[in-house]
Formats: sequence, structure tokens, C-alpha cells
Amino acid sequence: LIGESALSVKIKGKTRKTMRNQLLANLALCENVLLDGRKFMIPGDLPSLLDVSAYAQFWFINNTLSTNELASFKRIAEYMLRMKTFGHGFRKSITVQECRAMAKKSMLSKILAFNSNSIHLERGSIVGVRPADFGDFDVLGTLVGSSSDEIIIERHDKDIGGTVRVHFPHQGYF
Repeated sequence: LIGESALSVKIKGKTRKTMRNQLLANLALCENVLLDGRKFMIPGDLPSLLDVSAYAQFWFINNTLSTNELASFKRIAEYMLRMKTFGHGFRKSITVQECRAMAKKSMLSKILAFNSNSIHLERGSIVGVRPADFGDFDVLGTLVGSSSDEIIIERHDKDIGGTVRVHFPHQGYF
């Protein structure tokens, strides 16, 4: 909303200025949190989920807006460098066959939680789960687990020759 980017929305002067002022106020608040010299948003030697979320927002601002809104926030810039050093983990590519072999060897875990309030369905319901943003097809199965964090369905997979439980994050799937 601030710069002229592919994500820009045409907003008339006053609203655009108000949105920019709100962004700057929030950035100043984050800068002030780091004023006492802490490494992360919550004091400690390691980042928290709050840091991951904050970093994602700062990264988005820094990489999608044509204006350089973060330039005057020295502590946020230092914070972003610290967060960037954590990286994205390590990825190991495996074949479909390797994946199926791992699933076949694994044991079905005991389902500890079932919160029907999170999805308004009962255990044992036949359901289809798909990504909320790009899903073209449902993964079908029997609902065996649900919490505020995840949805678990059980299904028979002919390629594995057995029953598997597929865990989906609650956020981003329906």
C-alpha cells in the first residue's frame, strides 16, 4: 500500500498516508522493543515464534515495497541480520519410493487430542482436506484427530499397502 509495487492498491491520498503512518508507528514500536539491547523480541538467547512472525513481516516490507521504510530503523536491521543467520533448515530430497517405504515402516501414532470445536465435525467423519489457497483436490479419509494446530485423517493407501495418518496444519487447510 505504500510503494508502487505489484501488490499496490490504488488508494486516495488521505487513506494511503494514514496506512503509511500506521506502518511507521508499528515499526517504531518494534524498534523500541529492541532498544534495551536484547537479541530477540522476547529476551533470551534463541528466537521465539514471535521472532519468526516479526521477521516475516519485516522481510515482506523490505522485499515487496518500492520504498525503503526500514532504512531508518537501525535495530530492526541488526535484528534481521541475526534472524537471517538461522537460515531455513536443511532440505533433503527423497524419491516417492523412499517416502512410501518410510510410511510403510512407521507405526501409527496414538491420537491424543480431538477438539470438535475447531472444525465442527465428529471423530470418524469422512472428510476431504485441501490447501485453502491453491488446492484443486481433496485428500480423502476418516477424521481421527483435530486440535487448534492440526487436522489428522486416516486413510488406506494402496501404494503403501496399509493405513496411514496424514497430518495437516490447521492454518492454511480446510
